[in-house]
Formats: sequence, structure tokens, C-alpha cells
Amino acid sequence: MEVTLILALTAVSLTSNQNIPPVTYAKAIDIWFFGCLFMIVSAFVQTIVTSLLPQDQVESGIGKYVFALKVDQETYSGGISFKLQKGKQKGNPSKHSIYARLTKASRILFPLTFLVFSIAFFTTFLVL
Repeated sequence: MEVTLILALTAVSLTSNQNIPPVTYAKAIDIWFFGCLFMIVSAFVQTIVTSLLPQDQVESGIGKYVFALKVDQETYSGGISFKLQKGKQKGNPSKHSIYARLTKASRILFPLTFLVFSIAFFTTFLVL
């Protein structure tokens, strides 16, 4: 998804620069595109980092109990049973794992960073 966003942003940047006369300094639109590109690349890096982190510290979403599906592998007929058992199951990261903390921090920091960038950008270039 990030690659598609980079390609779309590059296409919009090239199209917008065709309609503007060439200058030697950075234009406001170039700074805006660079800020957006920085956010996309940093989200891509965050995705790669979190995918490489171990996700083995997980708990179920139903307190400390998980639903287990047991299949009788010898007969495969009628040997399926459901039960509620105590333990851990892969699927939901624990609140204390590095993966969960990084994901939660990213959900807060990415929008906040883009908001700060947008406010700084528009106040700077609307005043000028």
C-alpha cells in the first residue's frame, strides 16, 4: 500500500510541477510533497519493523480463557469438540509486548506528527 501511495504522490508532484514555472529554490508544494513522502516512508519502515518483531506474547480476547478446537486426527469423523480452556493463544498481542507498544505508539504519533506538520506548513505559508 505504501508503494502505491509513493507512486501516486510522485505522479501528482510531477503533474503539479509541469504547470508551475521552474525556479531554483524549493516551492511550497515541494515542501508539502516532501512532508507527505516522509510520512509514507516512515509508515513503511514502521510496518517492516513491526513485522520483524516477535508476536509470541499473546493473550486471548476473552479474559484469560480461550476457545480451543480439538480435532480427532485419527478418524476425522465426528471427532471435533469445542471447549473453553485456560491458557494463551496466538492472535492478539499482549499489552506489554514490544510489538503492541510500537503499534499503539504509531497509532498516536503518526496522526499527531502529520497534524503538527500541517499546522506548521499552513501557518507558515499562509502568513507569507
